[in-house]
Amino acid sequence: MRSAAYGHTFGASVALCLIEAEEKITADFLRNHRFEIDLAGVKYATKAYLRTPYDPKNERPKSED
Repeated sequence: MRSAAYGHTFGASVALCLIEAEEKITADFLRNHRFEIDLAGVKYATKAYLRTPYDPKNERPKSED
């Protein structure tokens, strides 16, 4: 993990992490893999994004995740 803080917009913790992989990291790669953050020995399931999920002006097209 590189950085973490409470995301008031999300109402949850947000972390900036580095994913190292042998293959190119694409949206399909993120959908097909499971990710966890280890915080002091406790592992938490998480969701990875290629871009920030924050869209304050609601400008991005909606998709079914």
